[in-house]
Amino acid sequence: MSVSTVPSYGSCLTMTDDEVALVQERLYPKKWSGVGFLGTDEKLREVVQTDKEALESVGITFKQVADRMTSLWHRYDRVQTEAHDRRSIEEIMSRPVSFSYWSQPGLIDGIFQVQIGGLTMGHQPCPFMKEKECGQGNGDIRVLNTTTKEEVVFVNLLPHLVGVHHFFEGNPGACTEGDAHTSYRTDPLRLCKVLEIEPGVDYAPAWKTERVWQMIMGDSVIEEKELAAAEEFAEKTFEIDKECRAYLLPYGGTFDFERFLYKGFTKGEAVVQRTIDRGKSAEEAQQELKKKLSDLQKPGMFGPPRASSEEEAKAILNEPNWVDEGKKYLHVFSSHERCLGTETLGIDGGTLKARDVSRGHNVFEARSEQKIQLGPDDRMLD
Repeated sequence: MSVSTVPSYGSCLTMTDDEVALVQERLYPKKWSGVGFLGTDEKLREVVQTDKEALESVGITFKQVADRMTSLWHRYDRVQTEAHDRRSIEEIMSRPVSFSYWSQPGLIDGIFQVQIGGLTMGHQPCPFMKEKECGQGNGDIRVLNTTTKEEVVFVNLLPHLVGVHHFFEGNPGACTEGDAHTSYRTDPLRLCKVLEIEPGVDYAPAWKTERVWQMIMGDSVIEEKELAAAEEFAEKTFEIDKECRAYLLPYGGTFDFERFLYKGFTKGEAVVQRTIDRGKSAEEAQQELKKKLSDLQKPGMFGPPRASSEEEAKAILNEPNWVDEGKKYLHVFSSHERCLGTETLGIDGGTLKARDVSRGHNVFEARSEQKIQLGPDDRMLD
């Protein structure tokens, strides 16, 4: 998204003189960037004011330009990701290695051919930040208008710079002879022309919250007791195919599972019962309980003791062994040698990439993600 919620300096036209002086110094060559954001002979307010007047002359706003760049960039990114997810492993492995700086092109809105350049070794933080980064970039984006055959290239930090700070960067060559100068400016009027930005049109990208299943753990071995527990306690069961089933359960990983098995016990009672279930005697179970009581009063590997006294340790052991927090986890048991395929599965209101399912026992957690919505003509090009 082009607008950051992290506190930062906005447009220099609304900043104080001291704030402008601070940021302007960061923008010069060999400060926050080797080539800089401003030429040594330029002033921040003058550059922004000039670009503001240029946009006003054609009835376009900074927000429209930033939204258009953001929408094209992120829609291409999603189209590219989904196209990759649809490819089989065999297809991916058989594709020739490309040494091109630019990615495979995608077509957005049926007109704009979009590509992403190779990422840099690091990222460029926004020079308008205060205490924390408000934006960052690490690569280039190229957009070709297939109708007019004109193209623009801009850094992926630019949508943020334009949308939040009204800054298209300084002009190449605006430096004293011999100095470095910025080479990343993209002219606002050229952007408006190539990206076909029209007055009064809302180009804000449409985002939608989608529920996805993300893996939190995986084990190539299927433990019979875990599979049996899943079949017994699952709230819902989903048969993906004959060799793969998914179970909706209230516990996540191994430690959660162990606590769930003794959900009617206190932590101390669970220690005793677990020891007995492993074939030990009642006397040995009591010894295990005493050891647990002592361990709670000792420093842990990464921190202080959980209990400062025997009374506190006993209070901990008297807590419920299992507390249902209302979260649901998807346990997928698969005997496939490899991942299931390239489709995206809809399970209990969330999407699961079949490629994420490997042989064995996989555990997924439902999470919400903001995903940009695609247009009907958005697709990858061969």
